[in-house]
Amino acid sequence: AAHYMLDKSTVSRQVASLEKLGLVERHPDPSDQRTQVLHPTAAGTEALASTQASRRAAYRERLGTWTSEDLEQFAQYLLRYNSTGEGSSPR
Repeated sequence: AAHYMLDKSTVSRQVASLEKLGLVERHPDPSDQRTQVLHPTAAGTEALASTQASRRAAYRERLGTWTSEDLEQFAQYLLRYNSTGEGSSPR
């Protein structure tokens, strides 16, 4: 929650929704019983895989006509963009 500057209650509600849908389970952290660790259920793992496959297909469709040079330039821009945010907090 802190990393993404979200209120803990917001995250808690979202996790509760995922639990109700049967996508995640909470388990106590063996090293710190006050902490809970989220684990995907079989349904959660399947949903995530499906989402990732859909996302990859969308990228292939959108970038399928791009030349190798276009893709290389795009990759360089992404690397540049991502490196400028390292070490800084979101605003």
